Amino acid sequence: CAPSAIRGWETDMRDRPKVMMIWPYGIEGAESIPMCMSFLCPQMNAAGIDTYVLDCSLAKLHPNSIEFAIQLIQISPDIIGISSWSQSWRWVGVTIDSIRETLPGVLIILGGPHVSATGDYGKADYALMGEAEYTFPLLAEKLLTGQDPEGIAGLRGPNVITPASP
Repeated sequence: CAPSAIRGWETDMRDRPKVMMIWPYGIEGAESIPMCMSFLCPQMNAAGIDTYVLDCSLAKLHPNSIEFAIQLIQISPDIIGISSWSQSWRWVGVTIDSIRETLPGVLIILGGPHVSATGDYGKADYALMGEAEYTFPLLAEKLLTGQDPEGIAGLRGPNVITPASP
């Protein structure tokens, strides 16, 4: 797992599925490595999924900027995961709108404390409640292979609600 500005153009990686995890813009005072994503990266890589982290807060990368759109287009992920915290919920919505405009067909999955506390997944396709180190790679694998994601602990989505793991 590496920041998208560093990794993304290796020729041997182009055919593997790609997930971009986004730490949204607008979380002031959180200019540090998003630890939740650092726990997910090894799990995603073990599942054979190339994973890119885009820290919009640290990079001061506004979701409506051309630079944000360029990052999305350069990586062209199959799935985008966004960390959602209540204090950044407004920015999560703006980020999703921008992603939908730039990459209309990409799947968007939310996780984080806001989703876990409220069950709300806004304009995303799915959300995972609770700790997602194991459920996010499982959900990504199922979605990437066209399998039904129902039954994954903590999943929220169209006509799907499962309890989170204890």
